[in-house]
Amino acid sequence: AFVHEMFHVKHFRNIVKNTSMHTFFLTIILHYRREMEGADAGNNYGTENKYFDGGCHCGAVRFRLIGPLTPLLICHCDDCRRISGTSWAATSVPDHCFKITSSSTALRWYDSSSWTKRGFCTSCGSSMFYRMHGEGRTSIAPGALDDNDMLTVRG
Repeated sequence: AFVHEMFHVKHFRNIVKNTSMHTFFLTIILHYRREMEGADAGNNYGTENKYFDGGCHCGAVRFRLIGPLTPLLICHCDDCRRISGTSWAATSVPDHCFKITSSSTALRWYDSSSWTKRGFCTSCGSSMFYRMHGEGRTSIAPGALDDNDMLTVRG
C-alpha cells in the first residue's frame, strides 16, 4: 500500500517481477532518500537545525542527531523483520549530522549483508542504526530517540 502513496506503481512493476523483495525495498529506500535530499525544508516536518538526543535501552550508547530528520520509512524486507522481529522503521541524517556522545565501547556494527551494516548495543541488544555502505547516511530507529513525537510516517 505504501508504494502507491510514494511512487507510481507502474514504474516499479518491472522491479518487482525481476528482483527479490529485499532488493525491491532497498530500491524504494534509495529512491526515497534521494527524493528527501532534494526536498525543501517544509517536507521535513519542522526538524531543521534542531538537536535530537537518543540512546539504547540501558543507556550505554547515547547519540545526537542534527536535523533535518527524514520522515519515517518502514521496511518489511526479510533482513529487517529477522533483526527486529517485525518491520523496521527509521528516520535518517547525513553521517556528519550523527554523533555518538557516550563511550562507544558498547556500540557494535554488524555487517548484515554485503551492502549494509547495523548498529546495536552489546549490553542490552537494542538495534538502533542502519548504514548502507558508501551512502553517507545513517538511519536511526525512532524508538531510540528520547523524543520522537515530531516524526511522521512517509511510507
